[in-house]
Amino acid sequence: MFWIRFDEGLVPYTRWPDFFRKYGWKETVNDTHTPHGFGWNHPDKNFWEIMTLFPERQTDFNQSMNTLDAILPVRGMFEYKWIAEHAGDVEADAPLIVDVGGGKGQALKQILEEVPSLPAERLVLQDRAEVIEEVKTIDDPALRPVQKMPHDFFTEQPVKGKSMETKSHFSTPIPNKLPSTSRDTH
Repeated sequence: MFWIRFDEGLVPYTRWPDFFRKYGWKETVNDTHTPHGFGWNHPDKNFWEIMTLFPERQTDFNQSMNTLDAILPVRGMFEYKWIAEHAGDVEADAPLIVDVGGGKGQALKQILEEVPSLPAERLVLQDRAEVIEEVKTIDDPALRPVQKMPHDFFTEQPVKGKSMETKSHFSTPIPNKLPSTSRDTH
């Protein structure tokens, strides 16, 4: 965990003053020209493209993501039982939870273990296409009924009418659409 914090956090943080001088004090709205890419001298590449340039960092990153649940468990963050109890209050086919950037489904698996009455077929796991393909290959029995959907975080959320969306282990109500601002940051 230390190396990932150093490589993917501290290195870009040290370049923030230069990044903001170049791009201004605004939030990035696409996956390139970010503080991370700028910090690693590849502003025109997204996070994943940069990771492929450094296989040892990619290995460290993947290992850290696999162990993150032990450090930041999903259980106890939200009363997921409430969603199961009120699943009938919304359309019968409406997704109940969308896990954006959900990796290999670790968070959804914990939620389903905590609340077995939650209808798994109404949960959606979203991540990059490569990750979703890996999840399908692994074929974890607990995640079989979960809808698996490739999704680019920087595009409009295709799942509408959901009860909850989770990102990076934080449950929060999030709009279905990014704010209508220019996607060009350079």
